[in-house]
Amino acid sequence: MNAQTNTQKRIDLAFDQSLIHDIRDGSKTATIRYDLEPLRNFFIITNQDQIQKGAAKLECRFECQLRNATKLIDYHGADYPNIDNTSLVKQMNKFYQTKITPSTPVEVIIFEAVL
Repeated sequence: MNAQTNTQKRIDLAFDQSLIHDIRDGSKTATIRYDLEPLRNFFIITNQDQIQKGAAKLECRFECQLRNATKLIDYHGADYPNIDNTSLVKQMNKFYQTKITPSTPVEVIIFEAVL
């Protein structure tokens, strides 16, 4: 078996630099993503320049329509900024090439920073 066959691709989740402190101190424990690759139980946290800023343990991952994401985050007891759906749609459309609407399927990642 070739050595490359036995290695898994490292998965990083990039966050805006302004959120790194909140992630590290545990005041941000959830993120909403569109078209996300599979994550392992632990993943690397980077800033938008792909500089490693820490690591996190995956607690929960689920798919839902964007309009329900923050309600489900609250239900699971995770921390995410209090934001209305209109603002959330606008925010998501800044980051993705695809048109995001309230009914777009997204993935909610709940995590715990470990480093």
